Amino acid sequence: MFGLDCSLFIDTLAMDISFMDFDHVGKLIQLTFIPLVSCCPRGCWDKWVVLLLEPLFFYCDDTFGYAWLSLIHEGRAEVPAYFGNLYGPEEKVKKLEVELLLKFTRSVSCLLGVLASEELNSGLPQLNCPKSDLKSISSSSLLGYILLHNCFWRFSMYLFGYLVDYQAAKEALPFCHALIRLAVATDDERLKQFILDEMLPTLVRFDDRSPQSGISRLRSELSSSIEMTSMD
Repeated sequence: MFGLDCSLFIDTLAMDISFMDFDHVGKLIQLTFIPLVSCCPRGCWDKWVVLLLEPLFFYCDDTFGYAWLSLIHEGRAEVPAYFGNLYGPEEKVKKLEVELLLKFTRSVSCLLGVLASEELNSGLPQLNCPKSDLKSISSSSLLGYILLHNCFWRFSMYLFGYLVDYQAAKEALPFCHALIRLAVATDDERLKQFILDEMLPTLVRFDDRSPQSGISRLRSELSSSIEMTSMD
């Protein structure tokens, strides 16, 4: 299998991602991306993982990020719908948009959890290890490798759904921890800025269950919406 033209296969697999809706990309992540990343030999990381993840995270940076921002600031998740726009009563459409967004968020978080798994990151330094650099770490750490090759267009907490959804957060937290370990080991300014400015404040709010907490209110609203929809 590995004697095939892997880059052609990956290009074919990923070329239409930007035109897909959340439901289809989410299924692609679960059924194709995660198995391929999990089983990819170290020698094929450049031909498989990098070529596969770059278009996916570009899609996330553009479409996924906008959907979460619109939900948080406008109360409406602007999601790419299957074959055009969603139709029906406004409240029902809004609930469906949220469901699609949460489902996709969970798929992305599941992939992030795989990228940070111990099996693929044996060389990921512990917090008390001596300083190193991404190039050295990348030889035995998939996460270090994809960071070295800048597969993430930019870091933002939308990748984790701002930790609003508990199921997605549970999958994503190991990835957050791995990023902290890399930031400490490498003194990478980009990572440190993201962790200090976005990740840590969001993690603090994640545990804030007070009624005044905006993230707590949104989490409660989304949970209620999902429960009501499942009863319909």
